Amino acid sequence: MRLIVADQQKFARRGDGFGAMAKGYDRLFRHYLSAFDEVVVLGQALTTEDPSSAPVTGPGISLVAIEGSRHPLRMLAALPAMRRRLAEAYAPEDAYVLRMPGLIPDLLGRRLMRQGHPFAVEMPGDPWLTFGPAGNRHPLQPLLRAHFTRALRRQCATACAVGYCSRAQCLRYPPARGALVTYYSYASLPDDGVVAAPRRFEAGRRVRLVSVAGLQRMYKAPDVVLAALARCLADGLDLELTWVGGGRLLEPMRARARRLGLEDRARFLGQLPAGEAVAEQLDAADLFLLPSRAEGLPGALIEAMARALPCIGSTVGGIPELLAEEDLVPPGDARALAAKIAQVVTDPGRMTRMSQRNRQTALGYRECVVAPRRRTLYEALRRTTEDWLAAR
Repeated sequence: MRLIVADQQKFARRGDGFGAMAKGYDRLFRHYLSAFDEVVVLGQALTTEDPSSAPVTGPGISLVAIEGSRHPLRMLAALPAMRRRLAEAYAPEDAYVLRMPGLIPDLLGRRLMRQGHPFAVEMPGDPWLTFGPAGNRHPLQPLLRAHFTRALRRQCATACAVGYCSRAQCLRYPPARGALVTYYSYASLPDDGVVAAPRRFEAGRRVRLVSVAGLQRMYKAPDVVLAALARCLADGLDLELTWVGGGRLLEPMRARARRLGLEDRARFLGQLPAGEAVAEQLDAADLFLLPSRAEGLPGALIEAMARALPCIGSTVGGIPELLAEEDLVPPGDARALAAKIAQVVTDPGRMTRMSQRNRQTALGYRECVVAPRRRTLYEALRRTTEDWLAAR
């Protein structure tokens, strides 16, 4: 059976097909082949080529380009063409996964519901948080938040199977009665991706902080991290920060660091290749920071925990499912973050216990643990689709 995956991510053209602009997408679509014979991805394709993007097309996997735009008004103008393209892509004999939120899966979901066709929903994002005022300042933010939150609730209440990345999502977007429900991270670790032993810390040296997060929007709170770092340094703590991640806010954050007098204590490295280059930065650090204003179940945090790093995060999204309560701070609160950093870095015993705890938690996010949960959803979707076809 063929599977159609509707995804809002953008894909670049490259000589051998299409490439992913987002981390981890080069592996994502291969997972579906565990239950389906062929995978067709419906996604936005850029007009320009990017040979550095990670290839997503290959044996059993193809991509149907849907025209779109980042600009909301241009996206509205493209709606008729998008609907036509999705109508052409629809076939009753296929199975369907909607990766929400996004306009492409939203439009396809409406068509499937009109047809009474079964489908599954996966939720790598949460529009209530993504389009929340703390992390998104667009003038259409309230309308986008309301629209996509309502659409996702409707789809979860109709889907035959839902894969949540956190239990908080299940409360906000309840499934239909009788639907298969499972939970899994969309950023699973390789089976050998967790370090062999926790770290041990000693007092008396400079503490290296690290954050790994894109800088396209402010919801990863780089401004809060810089403000907290400045407070800690003013209080006499010996710290330095490395930020890994690129985006349109990279230069503004470098400028903010200079204004705060942090030129020698805050490095913004920009985007690094996924894998070894990022792991080297994590291994060189002592404490990972992710005080996000909005979040799903952050893969960057799971990767840091897999390197046995002590971590501080905010009380949003799925972060409280990963970290102990004593390692959490309110979002957007630089004073609270600075106080928490001070508590942690001045207590080597606590940092050692955090390392042990985080490493143990990360073991539950290895591919050998996540894959069976994911496959359960795919197999349930295939069975339900086959039964629906047989009953027509």
